Amino acid sequence: MRFRKLRIAWSVGWVTISLLLVGLWAHTLHYQVRVEGWVSKSHFIQFVTFKHWMGLSVTSYQIVPGNWYPRGTFQDNPVAPNQEKGASPLRHWQSNLRSGPGQSSIDLTSPFWFSVLLSGLLSAFPWLPHLPARFSLCTLLIATTLVAAVLGLAVYAARK
Repeated sequence: MRFRKLRIAWSVGWVTISLLLVGLWAHTLHYQVRVEGWVSKSHFIQFVTFKHWMGLSVTSYQIVPGNWYPRGTFQDNPVAPNQEKGASPLRHWQSNLRSGPGQSSIDLTSPFWFSVLLSGLLSAFPWLPHLPARFSLCTLLIATTLVAAVLGLAVYAARK
């Protein structure tokens, strides 16, 4: 197989990102994480997570002398139950593109499970053309068992 080591490195990288996202997801159940800073002289990025949701905002400023610009920060704050309603990011899918004089921004908000699923799919992507066209009976039984276990867990979680 050609480029096998490259495919392995790609998959290991995306699986690592997926595992880090799951760890961040577990951490943000009671903490709000906010990371913001400049990535270039005219682009400011902000990343916010809380309660199964993550938000990313990229803003492009036109640098004008004398204007105020935000500083880069990292915050990891515990959130009390009475503060949960006001904690960002907003808990709904969001995709906004705004532009005005001297400034434009892109805002994306999505649940963590979407990012974990996307990184998992990206880890499997280079292997798709190399899958066999036929499956053995053992592979079929294992796949059926895994699907049944996931459906069983979903029913168990829905009853609680």
